[in-house]
Amino acid sequence: MRAALLPSGRLGDRVVPSGLRWREGLRPVFRDTAPIGRVGVLLLATRGSAGPGEVLVRVRGGTETYIAWSDQPLAKGATVLIIDARGARNVDVIEWIGTPDNGDEIG
Repeated sequence: MRAALLPSGRLGDRVVPSGLRWREGLRPVFRDTAPIGRVGVLLLATRGSAGPGEVLVRVRGGTETYIAWSDQPLAKGATVLIIDARGARNVDVIEWIGTPDNGDEIG
């Protein structure tokens, strides 16, 4: 297996959706399912279909940030539930009434 030449001239892996067949130099993106079902807080507001925000969530014994997509715009500081993972640290979120995981405030 050889790495692909990136536009910057460096060698690296190109990201392709996981549903596509393997091609030389390309590796599929696998979904990170750990955050699905977790409750987090938006650090950056989402803009619905106009663009993503950023969510901070407790996962794997710490906190991590993910790019957050939603159908409706959601305000910064909103509590959200992660309902799906798009791969490459992108998740789908919906507004959630309640506190983040472990009952602690994040951020």
